[in-house]
Amino acid sequence: MQLRHFAERTLLPRREKKTNPNRIHSVTRAAFLAGSLVVAGCGNSPSKGADVAADTPSPGAFSDGFLLGAATAGFQVEMGCPTLADDVCVDAASDWYVYMTSPETLDSPLTFLNGEDPAEVGPGHWELYESDYDLARDELGLNAFRMGIEWSRIFPTSTVGVEGHDALKAMANAEAVATYRAMFEGLRARGLKPVVTLNHYTSTK
Repeated sequence: MQLRHFAERTLLPRREKKTNPNRIHSVTRAAFLAGSLVVAGCGNSPSKGADVAADTPSPGAFSDGFLLGAATAGFQVEMGCPTLADDVCVDAASDWYVYMTSPETLDSPLTFLNGEDPAEVGPGHWELYESDYDLARDELGLNAFRMGIEWSRIFPTSTVGVEGHDALKAMANAEAVATYRAMFEGLRARGLKPVVTLNHYTSTK
């Protein structure tokens, strides 16, 4: 709960909240409804003279406010920067990074890891997020982008026992906070709706 409040107050640029009662939040639900329209459109055509509502959606059309986007997980995409130094790009404080690069983990036949270091083979989103957003909007025609917050970047040391927003803000890595804010601003500047995963199973080691 504290981390959610921290994200709302510190990472997300302030803006007037707008609600859309017609928004469909579930891609699965929307896809089902769109599919239903297609199936309905394959049935018998209306007889001559039948009244057809002017606002009847065409088969396969999405409703206003429908979000079509890409989804990422920070740990999977952020590392591997082409030009940033490792101390900026590599999330060395991540418990999952420690696990994946640990000799004990790599030597175990039960982990099924290929041994590749995310810092070397990752796509470098921490540095290339602007161009990734351009691809999402211009090449894929998306209007939303789901992303996660890697708390190990913001809090390289454990926050256990720390209470209150001010205390958390004092501990936060200012450069990581600035980068995440720039990401959100970059999304909004391109008309991409940020959809935020507050926890994607990684944490500070």
